[in-house]
Amino acid sequence: MSKGRLLTLVTLGLLLVATIRIYSVKSSDVVVVGSILEDTYYQGDVMTIRVAIMNNASSENTLEIILINTTIWRIEQRYERWRNIEVIYNRTDNIGTTIERNEVFSTEIEIKINFQPARYNITVEVRAKFRAGAAGEQSYYVVKGHMFWVKSSLSIPPMAWALVLDVRIIIAALFVYRKLK
Repeated sequence: MSKGRLLTLVTLGLLLVATIRIYSVKSSDVVVVGSILEDTYYQGDVMTIRVAIMNNASSENTLEIILINTTIWRIEQRYERWRNIEVIYNRTDNIGTTIERNEVFSTEIEIKINFQPARYNITVEVRAKFRAGAAGEQSYYVVKGHMFWVKSSLSIPPMAWALVLDVRIIIAALFVYRKLK
């Protein structure tokens, strides 16, 4: 291999590495973070979702937070896939707040869990836009498709089930004893 060809290959390799490094440094203009949700809730519990939105723009650009939409679907498993069946909860909070570069807006969403025991799917969407620039509204998802169970608040302890089972066995034994006697 000649020196010229080797130099060309090394130069192209360095150019490729530099191009990949430049594009991988780019960060998101809007950072949206939410609290971690549980996988099981009981009727009567309160689901609390904490939302934080940061304007991480590289230029002096004001971010307008338009709304926060929370949707909960009841889901069922059909043909080995979870499918949305019906909307149980839908709330849109119009925010209308602006935040400057490197500022954070935070809020808290509380939902009283008074749904029937079943499996549910929640999505929390933040809609925002920058004041300057041609881009319109964009959706950012704090929670996207988190599945959780709602279980009945009434629960029978295992000892009570054992007592019921013992009584049934004793009644069956007495019935068999009288028949054999």
